[in-house]
Amino acid sequence: MDSALTSCREFCGTDGPDLIRAVTALPLGELGLLVEEIVGLSFVGLRQLSGPGAPVDGQAESRPSNQLRPLVNARAALLSRGANSMTGGGGPLGVNIMSAMTPRDVGANTFSSGVLRALLYCHGLVLEDPLAMASELYHLTPNATKEYARLFVEAALTSMVEVSELLDEGVVETYFVPTEDRRQTGLAQRMRSSLAAGPLSVDDVWDAFEANYIDGLKPSLRELWKRIRSGDRAPSMDLVEETAEADVEMLRIFVDVVASLRPSAVIDNTVQIVASALEDVSLLGWRPDVMCNSRLHAQLLYLGTDDPVARQRIDELAATAVPRLDGLAVSDVVKIRRLSDAFEQWRTDLSLGLDRAHSARAELGDGVDVAALIAETLQVARRGLTDEARNLTPATPGYVGFAAGALGGAVGGVLDGLSGVALGAAGSVAGSIASGLHGLTQRDVRGVLQRHYVLFDRVETVVRTS
Repeated sequence: MDSALTSCREFCGTDGPDLIRAVTALPLGELGLLVEEIVGLSFVGLRQLSGPGAPVDGQAESRPSNQLRPLVNARAALLSRGANSMTGGGGPLGVNIMSAMTPRDVGANTFSSGVLRALLYCHGLVLEDPLAMASELYHLTPNATKEYARLFVEAALTSMVEVSELLDEGVVETYFVPTEDRRQTGLAQRMRSSLAAGPLSVDDVWDAFEANYIDGLKPSLRELWKRIRSGDRAPSMDLVEETAEADVEMLRIFVDVVASLRPSAVIDNTVQIVASALEDVSLLGWRPDVMCNSRLHAQLLYLGTDDPVARQRIDELAATAVPRLDGLAVSDVVKIRRLSDAFEQWRTDLSLGLDRAHSARAELGDGVDVAALIAETLQVARRGLTDEARNLTPATPGYVGFAAGALGGAVGGVLDGLSGVALGAAGSVAGSIASGLHGLTQRDVRGVLQRHYVLFDRVETVVRTS
């Protein structure tokens, strides 16, 4: 199967750490040939993710609808600072595609540890390929700066090698869309227009800002922001000095971002992240789930309904708190994924719970509190997670909110039974997505009705806990 990592393996005839050394040693001319080969793939998804309505090699779709395989793209890890200016942000549960191709993060396992933590709770991940993205960057870079651009290729390769076993097993799947092939759908603008019709709470806005940016910073800056948000206009300089000693550039950007911070900019950035994710999911035939950074991200999926917050609450299938497991070594997380009965039981029970949720919705309608109904399914598994997490960490583990909702609930009323021509007639944003993209087939309609959104959020916002 074509992929950026496969191209590197075949080009150099080796794998693992030897592959990283081989690519690092390539002269610029040979590296250029490798990069051209990768960029020339123009692949839109791998394995079962080969494009809208078109299974790979004629094989039928094999992914169970009760498995959570959320998509994470590079845009989720970027913060818009106005005009065309961007800076690095966080990423859902630390899954940060930009960190995968950032030279300064080589050896820090930022990308791989985030991927592995997410995989403890999800069945798989669909990621925008950082190695293909870095290769495109190199390909488009002027000759005078090729030496600098190659550092991004080498960083991305290192990141992909770190998760290569997961890629080979299909637990992690990648996709790549060349910049010139991306369509301008206008989805973000339509979302802004719909959003303008209703107010947002201040807490929703700042929670989204924290998810988009603050969560990706060093602990000292996270604490500094916490104090600023609480109203402290003269926080201790100790936190500033601590950050300056470790990373003065991160501090400089933080000061610049906070000084120019406006709620409207946070909302606009969140809209761009959600719109980008939906556009990518549509390119892949609506087969992946959607990963949301915050409650505001999830609410944007329901724009165009009479009450987006109420609609999201109805379509939420599971909500609980799970151990965050920060600070674990990559080797520990790999071991947990392979050997832990507790986390395997969680994923198994989660699949069972999603099946029960969809059945209950079909039988009893929207009036049933599905999340409360399936809490008992997850109760024993969640207790097992907590017990195991305590054994893995010296202190009581921190928690993160985990929620799964029916993405089909947001778009089903628009898509179900409608032709590609009529898809834009309904009032929801989903209708605009469908009409503006690829002309969904009936297969695609069925696919989106079985997909979910996945949210890793602050545990304080999770109301129902099992």
